[in-house]
Amino acid sequence: MLAACGGDNNNVVGPDDPACVKGQIAAGGTVAGQLNGVSCSFVDEDYSDNSTFFDSYTFQARAGKAYQITARADDDGFDYVLELFGSTSDGTGERVLSVADDEGGGMSGLDPQMLFIAPTSGAYSLRVMGYEAEDTSTYTLTARECPVHAVITTSFSNANQSLQTSDCVWNDTYFGAGSSRVALYAVHMDANTARTITVVSSDFEPGFHAGGPGFDGYCYLDRCEYTIAAAHANVDSVSSELVADSAGTYMLAVGSRVYRNTGTFKLVVDAAHPVAPPRVVSAERVRGSVAGIRKAKKQ
Repeated sequence: MLAACGGDNNNVVGPDDPACVKGQIAAGGTVAGQLNGVSCSFVDEDYSDNSTFFDSYTFQARAGKAYQITARADDDGFDYVLELFGSTSDGTGERVLSVADDEGGGMSGLDPQMLFIAPTSGAYSLRVMGYEAEDTSTYTLTARECPVHAVITTSFSNANQSLQTSDCVWNDTYFGAGSSRVALYAVHMDANTARTITVVSSDFEPGFHAGGPGFDGYCYLDRCEYTIAAAHANVDSVSSELVADSAGTYMLAVGSRVYRNTGTFKLVVDAAHPVAPPRVVSAERVRGSVAGIRKAKKQ
């Protein structure tokens, strides 16, 4: 979930068949579902060479709000994936905005969980799908709203930021314990610009991860390797640069390297400065490399 929505049409897809839409979910909601042999199916080479089953839901979101969506398999050993779709800027169709796989832990450590900041208000399409055809069982889908601590449009420097018990907990390899409460920020970026991000804390060992408008561990979207800033260290200060090749609202998640720590920290986000355009990488190449990673996971 790592590239802001620009003006291109990479990964454009059509809407799901109405027969595949099982209902609606909004922040604070919970839905029980089941994938089985009569569920809708499609072939997605990013996951396997076989058909996988899926259910589709309509998710209502408000612009600038952050959301956490989790799918829990009710039985051990089943592997699900979440995909979020939204309209393209030119209105020609929908595109993948966010993908999640394994971030939510669960009985087998395979439950997907996504964080994203909605770029616009309205209805989004949310797909719960099996990693492979045999991944069929009952599941529980939940959605919640997460606090957004600040919207950053220019430079930002504040020493009174804090991780709070009300912040969402997120699993990320950039946080040493594997999961942390995260303070979320919306960072506005122009195309081909960069910002240096620095986090300092005497209360916990900080880490952060940034991309847009959401992200997961697999770098799913086109040119996403150029839109990631990540930093972690066994010290009280971390710093890295977020480079944006597409204009949009990016999400910055600041967390602790110790499970569920809270405390204060200083966040500094420099003013954006121009950078050279990145090497152009087609969506097909990125999707192909991601497919190899995901297929290797099952071997």
